[in-house]
Formats: sequence, C-alpha cells, structure tokens
Amino acid sequence: MFVDLFAGLFLIFCVYMAYAPHAFSIKIISFSQWRYFHPFEIVARLIAGLLFLSDSVKTTSPLIINLIAFGFIGVGIGLFMIGEKRHRAFANWSADKFRPYFRVIGLTCWPFAIWLFVISG
Repeated sequence: MFVDLFAGLFLIFCVYMAYAPHAFSIKIISFSQWRYFHPFEIVARLIAGLLFLSDSVKTTSPLIINLIAFGFIGVGIGLFMIGEKRHRAFANWSADKFRPYFRVIGLTCWPFAIWLFVISG
C-alpha cells in the first residue's frame, strides 16, 4: 500500500532532517538547482495525491488520508501556478530560513510518520 511506503520514506526523511539539519538544508538548495526540480516537484505531488486518494479506503482513517491527498494535489497545482522561478527562490529561502529549526521539525514529524503506519492497516 502506498501509505506504508510513504510513511517509511517520510520517517527516513525526518530522521535525516533531525540528525543532520545543516546537510539537509544544503541538499534542498542543491536539489533546487537541478534542471528538472520544478516539474519533478509538481508531478511527484500530484502522483502522491492520487495514490493517497486511491489508498484512502484501505486505511482506518480515510477522511484524513483524503485530506492529505488533496493537500498534495493542491500544493502541486499551486507550484504549477507560481512558476519555476518563484518555486526555486522559495526553496532556497526556506532552506536557509528554517535551517536552525530542521532538527526540531524532524523530531516532531516522527509521530506523524509512525501514525501513518498505524492507520494504513
């Protein structure tokens, strides 16, 4: 089920963010310079949203999973609308601005990732 896969990847992402916040920030900036960064981010969010929608009925909390799905789809559409230049600028700004908080953010996201495992059935 996709929710399980996402939860596992998200947990790894959170651990890395908490363990190495400075390196995490540098990776964001580096990734934002990648040629296909913007289209990849849009397509990945739209696909994730559609996969969450398709898996929602298999979970113990389909409404919440649907809300997460529509959040992914909304962000994908929003990124498309703001354009590549603003998206890259935001990625760089946020990687720099939130660098001091990435450790705390990573640690506080662990329970959410674990919760996704629990509700996925």
